Amino acid sequence: MKKIISHFTTIGLIVFFLASCQKGDRGPAGPQGTNGSDSVLHSAWMSLTMTLSVDTNGDTTYIESISAPAVTAGALDSGLVISYIQNLFATDGSIVDVADYSSFLDVSYNVGVINLISFIGDLSQAQFSYVVIPGRMLGSSVFKQYTKAQIRAMDFATLNKLVTAAQSGSN
Repeated sequence: MKKIISHFTTIGLIVFFLASCQKGDRGPAGPQGTNGSDSVLHSAWMSLTMTLSVDTNGDTTYIESISAPAVTAGALDSGLVISYIQNLFATDGSIVDVADYSSFLDVSYNVGVINLISFIGDLSQAQFSYVVIPGRMLGSSVFKQYTKAQIRAMDFATLNKLVTAAQSGSN
């Protein structure tokens, strides 16, 4: 009985998500960085194109691996990588940190790639972007007054302002 209720809950979330999405909703354009190791990079917004995955128990998830050359070993060790996605439960174009959806969307960062796993359904067409802040930038730019935890907790608009300032050379 619990399995049936769990399936109905999952189906309900998927239906809710699909009903609330509108094709063509895009987040605001963020500034483009360079791929230099001393630069903050804000990726372009991209539409997810997830693939169905079924494990040996018959459980389904949707997965996507995004090529992210700016996610280097140095960025993972001493810098920050933060991902954003359009708000899946609103049609107002708002943007949230992927971490806000950690109960049903898993994100992992590896050198050169960002892996996403959705446990609630296919999130294809949702808009996704990421920001890479090299460790060197954290201590010598507009970011120096913030801890890594404070930067991770920033909303998209606030972080976007800091990225713009960092790219224009404001210190």
